[in-house]
Amino acid sequence: MKLPALRKLLCLPLLSFLTAMFFFAGPESDAIRKIALTTQLTPLLSRAQPLFLIAALLVAALLFGRVYCSIICPAGLVQELFHRIGRRLKLASFRLPALSLAGSGLILAILAGLILLPHMVAFANLADPAGLFGRLLQPLAQLAAGFGWTGAGFPAGLPYFALSLVLLAILPLFLGRCFCDHLCPAGILLRLAAAEPIGLRLGVAPEKCVSCGQCEKLCPTHCLDAKGKSLDHTRCVLCLDCLEVCKFSAVGWMIPVPEGRRRAIARLASLAAAGAFIASRRLATVFSPPSAEGGLTPPGSRSPSRHKLLCVSCQACVPACPMRIVTSAGSPDARPVLDFDLGFCQYDCVACTNSCPAGAILPLPPEEKKRTRIAKTALRLDRCLVLVKGTACGACAEVCPTHAVIMVRQEERGDLPTRPDFAPGSCIGCGACYHVCPAEPRAFRLEPLPRHEIAEEPRQAPKEDGPAAGPEGWEDGYQPGEFPF
Repeated sequence: MKLPALRKLLCLPLLSFLTAMFFFAGPESDAIRKIALTTQLTPLLSRAQPLFLIAALLVAALLFGRVYCSIICPAGLVQELFHRIGRRLKLASFRLPALSLAGSGLILAILAGLILLPHMVAFANLADPAGLFGRLLQPLAQLAAGFGWTGAGFPAGLPYFALSLVLLAILPLFLGRCFCDHLCPAGILLRLAAAEPIGLRLGVAPEKCVSCGQCEKLCPTHCLDAKGKSLDHTRCVLCLDCLEVCKFSAVGWMIPVPEGRRRAIARLASLAAAGAFIASRRLATVFSPPSAEGGLTPPGSRSPSRHKLLCVSCQACVPACPMRIVTSAGSPDARPVLDFDLGFCQYDCVACTNSCPAGAILPLPPEEKKRTRIAKTALRLDRCLVLVKGTACGACAEVCPTHAVIMVRQEERGDLPTRPDFAPGSCIGCGACYHVCPAEPRAFRLEPLPRHEIAEEPRQAPKEDGPAAGPEGWEDGYQPGEFPF
């Protein structure tokens, strides 16, 4: 089997598989989705492990060129798919000016600088290929599942969906894989890694080339120059179309000749920028103090600021959440956060903590998750219906899994309905009390914590209050938007 056919045999099932994984939910799908996205370079760099896989991708680039861009990257494969559609439709084809290695290094240095600045990291994530792929598919998957425009991240997430659509689908119809060459941090990083020839590269044999231009028309990155009878192997994403179309065997594998000292200095400076980009997320998490800026984040994220720095917005945690409270709808940077208006965090559930391929959400054992406080909760008794209207309620005590909220008698008059009593030390900030509270505005308020905490042991509910209000009260059959009693 020829290499171009073998590549297609590998790419098409992989792209189909990664696409399908966003349209299915459940423990098996979550695990497979995480494994699949773990192979993506930017989540690997964000997590900084496993080192052997990061090293394997970089070594492959050193020896053979951008193998990752050719076979593994879904954002690149989507662009190539639409580039082929554009060719089939005979749409006009344009080419952007090629970036020099120094220009690529400058872009990577800028992205690294944005990551190091907490207020600017969201702009760096806009160019993340795993994030673009996830932001393109996840809204469509949620719409297909019947969650509607709001659940899918619209209209608040529309600009990010539109950006992904433009970069991965619309522009490639006319410009090929221009994003890979000009903006993609993974593509630029691998371009710099492939810059100094060590192993085999695709190249053009001038003595065989007749400058017919067929290969140049097909090239998705416009790295071929038919008139100059040359191929820029640093921009080549190994689509291998040129091997199929060339009738004169002018394009083939060869060992490139290193260029002069001046070019080598530019490459070293570019590689230094690449090293800064690789280290940027880790450095940011080390030197940036924890803060509550970043919204309510899932258990396992440790702090909103850490989550904001490490999350690449791949959206893998969104379909993993059975209550659908992990969402990018309304998030100012399309980063998935918690929305307790949609539901609450289930007491025994650790699905989101096992879904993240980038290390922004770390795995938590169920017992540790049950003690992890992810938000600061406050009870406003002046809003509680029991005290404001004298109405019997108790919804919050029914659903509180740690008995941080229990109903107690009012000391003033024994014939009045019992009122809620709140113990902040036992609260884990799961949002159950907030979600079921019928008061308007709600009597409970949740705020992000600078750093997630360990809550006290759950307190015991008074015997006279009837059955204990624990997980049994809301896990079976309870759905967001309805009361459990």
